[in-house]
Amino acid sequence: MTKATQPLLALLPAAALLFYMNANPFAATPARADALMTGKMLGLLCTSKEKEDQNSCQSYIAGVVDYHTLLKSLGTAPSVNFCLPHDITMAQIKLIVTRYVLQRTEHRDFIAAPAVAMALFNAYPCQVVRRK
Repeated sequence: MTKATQPLLALLPAAALLFYMNANPFAATPARADALMTGKMLGLLCTSKEKEDQNSCQSYIAGVVDYHTLLKSLGTAPSVNFCLPHDITMAQIKLIVTRYVLQRTEHRDFIAAPAVAMALFNAYPCQVVRRK
């Protein structure tokens, strides 16, 4: 990597975000002021036959999981605390979340992130370690 390419590489995350926003089929949909991604929108992405929608679904879920992991690593465990097995795949996580958002209609018009956390908490709650 040359010094001339370093500034360009620094712009890649911003460029990727702009591309995603423009490629997102829901970008033209008026978003509620309190939800950029609702449970209904996530369900539509996750059940779509389009590869781009499937990627968006998985990326959203991965972002929620990664943020949850970050909070745990900082010692600020979220109130809905899930513990995923180390060998779980993204396809398995997506299936759990998709089923949950499709079955639980109370999440349709609300921010999708809590639905992701609740789906994973229901499937994989953390085991409480009792000290003797």
